[in-house]
Amino acid sequence: MEYSNKIFVIIKKIVDKFAILFIPIYYLLYLIPRDKKIWLFGSNMGKSFGDNPKYFYLYVNEIKDSSIRPIWISDIDDIVRTLRTNGYEAYSIYSLKGVFFALRSGVYIFDHHTKDISFWLSGGAKKINSFHGIPLKKIHGDNKFDEVRNPPNLYKKLRWTVRRIQNEQPTHYYLATSEYVRDIFKKAFRTSKDKGIVCGYPRNDVFFNKNYLINNKNLSIKNIELYNRLEREKQNGKKVIMYMPTFRHSEFKFFDIVNIEQLDNFLSNNNSILLIKAHPMSKLKSSFNHIEYKNILNIDSAEDPYLFLNLSDILITDYSSIYFDFLLTNRPIIFFSYDLKEYISESREIYYDYDSITPGPKAGNMDELVKALEYILSDNDEFEKKRKNILNMMFDYNDGNSSARLYDKILDIILN
Repeated sequence: MEYSNKIFVIIKKIVDKFAILFIPIYYLLYLIPRDKKIWLFGSNMGKSFGDNPKYFYLYVNEIKDSSIRPIWISDIDDIVRTLRTNGYEAYSIYSLKGVFFALRSGVYIFDHHTKDISFWLSGGAKKINSFHGIPLKKIHGDNKFDEVRNPPNLYKKLRWTVRRIQNEQPTHYYLATSEYVRDIFKKAFRTSKDKGIVCGYPRNDVFFNKNYLINNKNLSIKNIELYNRLEREKQNGKKVIMYMPTFRHSEFKFFDIVNIEQLDNFLSNNNSILLIKAHPMSKLKSSFNHIEYKNILNIDSAEDPYLFLNLSDILITDYSSIYFDFLLTNRPIIFFSYDLKEYISESREIYYDYDSITPGPKAGNMDELVKALEYILSDNDEFEKKRKNILNMMFDYNDGNSSARLYDKILDIILN
């Protein structure tokens, strides 16, 4: 790491340690003129190249609009190196250029908070929160388990004051996939409807544009060999099944319920491959990493799932909002909800009656999971109409033009 980078790392640690003292500096930055043509992108607290910001960043680079300068900001050196090696502009937030552009950029585009780029340097920029999923489980202000936004007592209210300021959700423009979803976000973020941008998610454009990121596989996919293998397997007639569970307190029950060897034999007999991708916050990541079976493959939890989802014939999930995105493919979904009661009572409440919002067979144990897979692999599908009804509720657009719409919306925001 360069000398200047080390200095900025030290400064950031000091600022984070004594955050309350530096809040005025954030507001003073509103006085600094910002360049509306410089757009900064970041994801997952600066630690990933992924989600909606990634796909939108690639789109903005692809259209080559000379009036806009897209820059990726990260605190992971490998991400910065990979992007720059492939001809993209990217900087570490700890570098002189990273700090300079964080202070000068007129637009911040992220998927969690401005901390994906830099909260402390963001004062005065237009902030576009692309978020990271259509809400099934209650989020932010609606989540009673969230002590930051719903502190249960005065001590915790004071404790999380700076964190709430850093989240700054009410000031963000937020991305939504439909008018219905925008209303949920408006309430959860405690903001106004006019801050909502209804245009779809850029990451979902990959479902419609076959070559959207194929030429960027080296940039987007860590496990190129696995991806190429899956393409060959599909060409030879194999079905690809993807299992994407969300994280929660009761997820350890998985290995009490699922017989991995039996499942592998089933997949072998049914000419299928199962991909497992844990949530980055899952407690089962290391356990999944140690699964070594011919027909059950693990994808790193930090991997971007969307190109793999595009290859998948069936999705298995539980309470992950990933299935809303998968509705755009009109492919079958199995809901493996073996701990529904524990999840709702201990981890998250959900916005809906679970059975009414989940368009696919339900499985609560190993036998039911196998039966659901047998049913779908035999080309049975009684849930297509229900999938389309929920799709129409969650998506106002069913095409591959979300990035184009978002681009036009941001131009309107910065010009008005």
